[in-house]
Amino acid sequence: MGRDGMIFNLIPGLDALALCSLAAGMFGYAMIADKIAWGKRPMAKVMGDYRHRWMERILERDNRMPDVQIVQAYMRSGGLFISTALLVLAEVVAMLGQFENLRSLVYEISFSTRRRAGSWS
Repeated sequence: MGRDGMIFNLIPGLDALALCSLAAGMFGYAMIADKIAWGKRPMAKVMGDYRHRWMERILERDNRMPDVQIVQAYMRSGGLFISTALLVLAEVVAMLGQFENLRSLVYEISFSTRRRAGSWS
């Protein structure tokens, strides 16, 4: 088999088409988003300015308890995000360890089609 036909044997036609459309969509979205945002300040910079002004106003107020509660809420929400992300990552790793069981589970879905084992890995 020649080198030219090897890539077509590894990736089925519809999968290659889906991969190309995904790449085109990603690059198209990036170009459109960059064109829309041209000349505007990035959101991280705007939020940094808001936080800076908020911290300056904290020094002017006597009662700082509401500000402390806001910061605690930010810390809790960040902790929740991190723990949720770790749980999802652990489940993905666990599913990859049970590869054959995952294949049989996906084949039970009504719209799935049987593929050879090479296209799964």
